[in-house]
Amino acid sequence: MPLILPSNEAVITAVESGSGATAVSQFAVSSLIAQGRLARAGFPIPPPKFMVLRHKERQQTKSSLALEKLCLA
Repeated sequence: MPLILPSNEAVITAVESGSGATAVSQFAVSSLIAQGRLARAGFPIPPPKFMVLRHKERQQTKSSLALEKLCLA
């Protein structure tokens, strides 16, 4: 049965209590892995795919264009 939780912290807490397994960023759980409270999966997980969304009525700024270029690189 899937759980829908509001944050990485909630997901990690549920997994740590034995409620299942998940895939979250290494950054979010590195200290828990180091403490032996969680374990790394023994198989590769594909990187996430992201999309760029823009509001059609908003003007793009130099900084938003630079961020989009960085994200799409």
